[in-house]
Amino acid sequence: MALIKCSECGKEFSEYAKACPNCGCPADITLRKIRDTKPVIPEERPDFPYTEKPLKESQESSKKIRWLLVGCIIALILSAILGIAYFSGAFKEKQAVTYIGSRTVDYDAANAQHRVFWDFQDQNNQSMTADADIHIVITNKKGEVVYDKVTSVDESYYTTWTNKFKDEAYLAGCIYIPDSELKKGSSTEGTLTISAYVAANDISFDEHTINVMNLPVKDFRFSLKDPLPQSINYYDFRGSVKTTVSLTDVSWDWVYYDYNDSVTLTLHLRTTMDYNRDGAGTADYSYVSYSIYDSSGMIVDAGDHIIEKSKVGDTIVTDQIVFDLSLDDSYTIEFADKH
Repeated sequence: MALIKCSECGKEFSEYAKACPNCGCPADITLRKIRDTKPVIPEERPDFPYTEKPLKESQESSKKIRWLLVGCIIALILSAILGIAYFSGAFKEKQAVTYIGSRTVDYDAANAQHRVFWDFQDQNNQSMTADADIHIVITNKKGEVVYDKVTSVDESYYTTWTNKFKDEAYLAGCIYIPDSELKKGSSTEGTLTISAYVAANDISFDEHTINVMNLPVKDFRFSLKDPLPQSINYYDFRGSVKTTVSLTDVSWDWVYYDYNDSVTLTLHLRTTMDYNRDGAGTADYSYVSYSIYDSSGMIVDAGDHIIEKSKVGDTIVTDQIVFDLSLDDSYTIEFADKH
């Protein structure tokens, strides 16, 4: 027998009794209320929150969230790869030459060559390499064109150079022009013009003019009028021979000065004393007269060359300097007795 609790007074009584012995509440009222408050299992409540249909919807939502996270991660990875590729130069083909600068020239004396530099820059003002046609023309002060050439350059013409004044590294192109490729002219100074055309960008850069030095000049044309050796007499004021020397060799060197467009000639005369009126053991001066003619036969310089004191049989070399000659002419020298 089971006991039930009265719905009115709360006293327990037998489930078979017709009413509560304490308050008289009918048993069927108490039993009905007990049935109404009995818990309902999930199967009996179609709107229960953990039924099969809401569970499937939750699973589908979780899948969508997971795929969304995977997509975000993939997008981040791709963005990182593209960013690294861009900054590492993977998009270098998008560079475009927009400017040319640093057009300079210097002379490498150790290798007897001029070096012509330029710097291509892109739209971000960054130095870059580019295939191009570089046109260089060198004209000296006399208006003589000593170099005129178009050079097609590629990446092999570019390297990193260091600015010796600022100690900064920079990328620049360079064309070497050996002295052997320059025509010899009448001046060591002139101007160099450089222009460029970049076919990939269909862009041309106008000529830029730079002063240039150390241009090779024509050989100085100088020769002896009469063959050597020559016997040269020095006469005193009475007309008698005082000394006689043998001129056995004449050599020369010269320097061209661009500032006044002139040549300074230095003659080296090798002589041997053959006769001295005062005796073979006496040292004395002697003289040699000379005249220098230009190509038209005009005398442009003349004088008496003094030979230092020497004795009979002594051989010495003495120098004679001649100024203001020209590269554009040719000269001959004649030696004669000194009266």
